[in-house]
Amino acid sequence: MSPPRHYDGEVHLTDILDTRHRPTARALHEGEHLLALAGEADHVPALWPNLAELVDTTALDDVVMDAAERGDQTELAHLLVDLDDIRLRIALALQVLEDALIATMTTKTLEIEGLPVLEQRGGKARKAWQSDELLPFVVRKALVSRAPNANVDTVNSVYAVVDEISKAVPFTGSLGWRVTALNAMGIDPDEFCETSPSRRTVQIHRATQPAVIR
Repeated sequence: MSPPRHYDGEVHLTDILDTRHRPTARALHEGEHLLALAGEADHVPALWPNLAELVDTTALDDVVMDAAERGDQTELAHLLVDLDDIRLRIALALQVLEDALIATMTTKTLEIEGLPVLEQRGGKARKAWQSDELLPFVVRKALVSRAPNANVDTVNSVYAVVDEISKAVPFTGSLGWRVTALNAMGIDPDEFCETSPSRRTVQIHRATQPAVIR
């Protein structure tokens, strides 16, 4: 059996994070190549040890404050666009690394000394919600459990309110319902939407969650 091949992060993922140009088809292809090698690689090298320097908030604060005091809109605008570009590249790199890690995981969770617990997450993607049917069904369930002895007039009044809500709220197919809450009510959400397998992700169980980069 041939020895495992390794990918070098400097070739593949640096293209994604190269701030001199936006991600190219080649960079995306290299990301796919990285995933192909992930199943054969027995070690992933440490990538970008100085990546934190890109977002050194202390140095950035000084630059921003200086530009703001000078009223330099051009510099501030360039900084904003550049940082947003880095954010997009990091998001893409995270997806590549996430997929590569998942390809090597044989258990749902991964525990490595010095790191938070990593957990594979995945499930179903849901779309085309049939909210016009689901809302009355939820109301019916709620009435049965919370007001089982309600008289006809009360029930009719509740449904009249639901009807008015339906006229005012744009119940489009993209409206997402809380699956956990529906399951708790004994409602199968998959009966009211279209489902498909969703991309698997890795959840990092930190003791304290960092601020989210949107």
